[in-house]
Amino acid sequence: HFLMQIVGFKAAELATVLAEPTSDAWLIMSLDALLTAAHILLPIRWCFLFVMSLTSVTFFLVLTVLFGSPDRFWAMISARCLLLMLVVSASIGRGACERDE
Repeated sequence: HFLMQIVGFKAAELATVLAEPTSDAWLIMSLDALLTAAHILLPIRWCFLFVMSLTSVTFFLVLTVLFGSPDRFWAMISARCLLLMLVVSASIGRGACERDE
């Protein structure tokens, strides 16, 4: 959805180009996978990972503000809250692991 708008498609054209309704779920799941993998696999201090996580959440929020979201309002709000909860809980868990070392 966002990529097509960045490339130049208008919202009315998106309905004719796409055969099925779009959602922000693919982008959210991609961010989730990258953030979770980074927190689990990369040997980086949690404070740097927290900054990276907040940057990715901010990037997603900016995209939704600039280009809108195809999701219903409450689905959009709950998805953003769940992504933010993921970032906070992964950062707290990573910080706890570092304190135990």
